Amino acid sequence: MDTSIPPFGAPDLSLESVRSLSSGAIAIALIGLLEAVSVALAMFVRRTMRPGLPLNVPNAKVPGRPFMSPILWKLPECPQSLFARIQGSLYFGSVEFLEKEFRRLEKERPDQKHFGLMLDGAVGVDLAGA
Repeated sequence: MDTSIPPFGAPDLSLESVRSLSSGAIAIALIGLLEAVSVALAMFVRRTMRPGLPLNVPNAKVPGRPFMSPILWKLPECPQSLFARIQGSLYFGSVEFLEKEFRRLEKERPDQKHFGLMLDGAVGVDLAGA
């Protein structure tokens, strides 16, 4: 029987050492997974919390009077009404941004008392967004 010590030491493969090693590795993997999901969620919320809110006006020159951009088509705005289309997600993350935008439009355009909001560009709506 050879009792010499191997050069790098023999690995300890006892049941207890394997259990402690595997539970530590699982814990590290779970922490890494949790961090990755948290970062992905934060990036999603950051990207989608500011949906587009372009202003539109009905175009009287086209049959059916579709809503079009007054800037691109050089159309006059209605003096009493303002129309905006939400382009993006309407959920808990975008509510505060949209409230600020509505207040800004209200201050910038005090003569336009009526506000029409078109939701055909909204990707999804949750309870907080509704």
